[in-house]
Amino acid sequence: MNAMPRFLCDEMLGRLCRYLRAAGYDALLARDGMSDAELLRQCHAEGRHFLTQDTLIREHKAARGIALILPHVPLDELAALVDARFHLDWLSHAFTRCLVDNTPLVAADDAALARLALQAHVGEA
Repeated sequence: MNAMPRFLCDEMLGRLCRYLRAAGYDALLARDGMSDAELLRQCHAEGRHFLTQDTLIREHKAARGIALILPHVPLDELAALVDARFHLDWLSHAFTRCLVDNTPLVAADDAALARLALQAHVGEA
């Protein structure tokens, strides 16, 4: 079985990044101001695919085999293009990552649920 692909999305693909996270994929969003070279280095170091709409990325040798240049199309079409390239399973790991910060989610145990209930009760008082 192949490992799930990991992604780094450029700043223009924030909605796609959240969509990938919702499907359970490890997807980071590029930080403001990171250069293409820095983003590609991060992808190589972390074993990520770079999803971008920046056609100038082709000029970087380090982009070969790492970068997927996507057109400026609606989100559902972007998702279909990424799916065609990586054969994603959109449902089996859905909602296992935080949509905001990409952290893997874990099930709450009984003690954690009791603490939350107590906090809610104290907050009502």
